[in-house]
Amino acid sequence: MTKSVVKTISLLIIATVQLSGCRFGNYQSPPPQTIQQDQFKTKDLYFTSVSNFTVQASLSDNTTKTNSSAPFSAIPSSLLTIFDTAVFFATQTDTTQPPAIFNWDTSSNFNGFFTELDQHGNIRHDEDPVSNQLLETTKGNVNCTTVYQISHDGTFDTSHPSSVVFPDGSQHPVLGDLDFTFTYVQLIKEVNPGDCTDDLNYLAACYTNGTGCTNLEISLSKSLFDLIVKETGVLDIADAAKLKGLAYQVKFQ
Repeated sequence: MTKSVVKTISLLIIATVQLSGCRFGNYQSPPPQTIQQDQFKTKDLYFTSVSNFTVQASLSDNTTKTNSSAPFSAIPSSLLTIFDTAVFFATQTDTTQPPAIFNWDTSSNFNGFFTELDQHGNIRHDEDPVSNQLLETTKGNVNCTTVYQISHDGTFDTSHPSSVVFPDGSQHPVLGDLDFTFTYVQLIKEVNPGDCTDDLNYLAACYTNGTGCTNLEISLSKSLFDLIVKETGVLDIADAAKLKGLAYQVKFQ
């Protein structure tokens, strides 16, 4: 499958981007994966913390609305909780399996996600794009779909080693700093012009009122609109039918 993540936030939502595949989640994706300690050959700690959060919405009138200083509190918690002061970057004992980024917790498990390294030893990973019907109920138009994709980029700086004290009081060496960028793109695609208009208007009504909507429909509306309407203000819910895509990018340094 061809991968096609657009790397710059100002170009994340472009009508010519071609994505296909199967669904993996809503804007809060990905949920943390539980990874066992004995999977890893190496585990190195790096300092990193949120430095910027940018959110963008693209409309059918060819306008783009961006919040380039979105509040960190709006970052999906499944991602934010992984990057807590110091994170592990680990390679697996099975060399055919990908490396991982994860955090430490008191249960002795590590919640995080898998990634990749390029030939220069930098993080460079594109998830395969995945798709699903936008309104996943009998009211939805099968010709209106939403397509998601995630990418990771990062570099390591080992020129300033240090140490960190974990919540249990134990002290651990920190190899250096991790400069990391997490990018999420979601496009709304229609087979014919107008295929998504009714679905978007219906989800907007479920979001603002909820009367007559099922729990699933209300959940879908919140997944689509919470970040861009309530949390960061890049979309007026009155413009819901114009929505063609959304994206967010989190920078950690």
